Amino acid sequence: MLAGKLDLMVTVSCATTDAFRWAALKECGWRLAVSPLHRLAAMETITPADLNGERLLLYDREQYPDYWDHVTAYFKEYEIQAKIAGEFDGVSSLAAAVEANLGCAIIAETSRLVRDDDKRVLTRTIHPPPAPIVISAGVLARDTPPPHVLAFIEEMKLQGKLAGH
Repeated sequence: MLAGKLDLMVTVSCATTDAFRWAALKECGWRLAVSPLHRLAAMETITPADLNGERLLLYDREQYPDYWDHVTAYFKEYEIQAKIAGEFDGVSSLAAAVEANLGCAIIAETSRLVRDDDKRVLTRTIHPPPAPIVISAGVLARDTPPPHVLAFIEEMKLQGKLAGH
């Protein structure tokens, strides 16, 4: 913040407000996290039909409203009837519940659970996939961002593409 005002924020973009202009930086897909003991662990690709009747472990609705919007939209679109078995305040508690085989979880492909070599939690492809999360840079719509902010946004876009996303 310069001069007491917001210069830039990086977050999941919020389409419900006209107060910001958004520049998409990176799209992030989804994976299904399961215990090696889970019935879906043997499958490489999970379909909506496979999720029917499953016990679902989710990030907390109040702390992660955009996550909930994505997950519930997917379940509504494919008429998936799952049971919410728990809500969690972060990746560590969610991972512990998945590892304990209390259910399965839909997680971002950038989650440490996807990148970890630890095989206590496995991740599987979901097909068709839920709509991706879009990480964006936001600037106040009423102001013209300074050149250094615009340059920084362009550099973040470039870095997102170089990272393969």
